[in-house]
Amino acid sequence: MPVLLVPPSQDTNVINIYTKLNSIKKAYIIGGAGSVSNTVESKLPNVTRIGGDNRNQTNAKVVEYFYTGTNLNNVFVAKDGMSQKDQLIDALSVGVLATKEKSPVLLVGKKLDEKQKSVMKTKKPNSLTQVGAGANENAFNELVNIYNY
Repeated sequence: MPVLLVPPSQDTNVINIYTKLNSIKKAYIIGGAGSVSNTVESKLPNVTRIGGDNRNQTNAKVVEYFYTGTNLNNVFVAKDGMSQKDQLIDALSVGVLATKEKSPVLLVGKKLDEKQKSVMKTKKPNSLTQVGAGANENAFNELVNIYNY
């Protein structure tokens, strides 16, 4: 499934061309209307929007939606970029590996969001992988404690 990064309300010509050329039949928008406008949404086929009050809640809802089973191969834990935008590079970098392993990337700040805790308590990953170092150690340790690793 391709991922298209779009500004919140950018001209939708590129989206229209891409969806037609690639016969896209189903689209997912990750984020609320502030992240991707309703105008952009209206140009996509068969849309499901997944969003929360903030990036961490949106991420938890993505995990909940796309990883419906209890067992997970791995959970990649990466910084959420809320304090510094350039911290998202770890999550972007590990995304390809996570896809290959059919495992989620959990975007975290200094601690887990309550929605993230709630969703992750329903999962049983075989392993946890901390991506990058520094700002997400407390959140990573919260996950370690949830799973008694």
